Order: sequence, then structure tokens, then C-alpha cells
Amino acid sequence: MRASTPLPHGGGGTAKVHTRPMPDDVAGGRFLYPSGNSQVNLFASAQRLSGGSIVDTAAFGTVNKCRGDSLSFQWTTANPGTVPVTSDQRFYIAKSPTAHNQVGVTLGTWFGATVNPDHAVSPAVNLNIPCGTSTGLYWLYHAADAGNKVTENIEGDNVVHNPMTIQVLNCGCQ
Repeated sequence: MRASTPLPHGGGGTAKVHTRPMPDDVAGGRFLYPSGNSQVNLFASAQRLSGGSIVDTAAFGTVNKCRGDSLSFQWTTANPGTVPVTSDQRFYIAKSPTAHNQVGVTLGTWFGATVNPDHAVSPAVNLNIPCGTSTGLYWLYHAADAGNKVTENIEGDNVVHNPMTIQVLNCGCQ
């Protein structure tokens, strides 16, 4: 029961490889060794499970976008805990690959997303680059439990940057 190649990218602002067991492995361990304790945790991931393979939630590489253009990608939040968790999922761009604790430019927020215990969700979103965004290179971020309203066993894995970077050009909204 361990992460196997390819390793999922977990949330957090460090360069550490995500080595916690995936939700299905956690469920198996709890079935074999029940403790009766509640565990609350969400984590954001830059990858998702598709047809038995681990794939990125967004295309790897840089896309050119004008302000006002739409941006499509998938996001993944997993809940290896023992209770369902409802939280807000925030999507933002920032000019640093290490902006896990920064505000950045909000693209949108999915309010009230619920993830059941030992499950993951990977919906698709289509969001617009805000008209007031300055030009430059941005990294795409996803924050599970945006605003830290849920008390979790592990708080440091809620934010991840996706493999996509966005070059915001001087065009679009005026």
C-alpha cells in the first residue's frame, strides 16, 4: 500500500513528492484496522484518475490567452478522511510557481463542493481571464478548502499548481 509510479502530484508549497496513500488504499487500511476515529482532510491534486491511468488535470505547457479569454481545465480534490467534507474550491493564477500561500488573480470559486470520504472528484471548469489582469506569465492554481474554513488533520496539502502556465497577452478586454 504505497504510491506507485507515476506518483500523483499532491498539494502544498514544497517540492516533496506526494507519498500519502490514495483514498482507496486508506479505505482498505481502515477496513482491516478500524479505529472508530473521525479524520477530516482534503487535498488538491494536479492529477486525476482516468480509465485506470493517472493523467494531468490540465495540459502541460504554456497557453497564450488574451484578457477575457476562457480557460478550460479539470481539477481534482480528494478526501482520504472518514467523513464527507463540503468546502469552497478556488482557482487562481499567480506570477510565481511557489505562490501556494499568495492571493493571485482569482479566476473563479466553486462554492459548496462536497467530497465523500475515501473519494476524489475531478470536474471540468471553464473560467475567464479577468479583464484587469496584467500581462505576463502566470501559473494556474487550485485551492481546496479556500479560506481554511474546514479544520483538517493536514492543512498543508490544500493548494497545488497545475502543469499549465498562461501567458496573458496585451489583447482582449479594453
